[in-house]
Amino acid sequence: MSADDIAKFEQLAEDAYTRMYDAPRNRAKECYEDAMQYLAEAIKAAERSHLTEAIARLKARKEHIYNVYTHQFR
Repeated sequence: MSADDIAKFEQLAEDAYTRMYDAPRNRAKECYEDAMQYLAEAIKAAERSHLTEAIARLKARKEHIYNVYTHQFR
């Protein structure tokens, strides 16, 4: 996978994260799960390419989204 693939997954994750705020409360979990899945794919792609800075950044973003969901939507 390339940097373009990582960027694509990351953008899909960010779009899902944005939808999480716009979704009815009972649909926020679905958006959250989408964001987490897309970030997981981006992390896998970064790991295959040995992009350590991207891996760290993506993992931090994943943790941030987890914390937001846990504290604001659960």
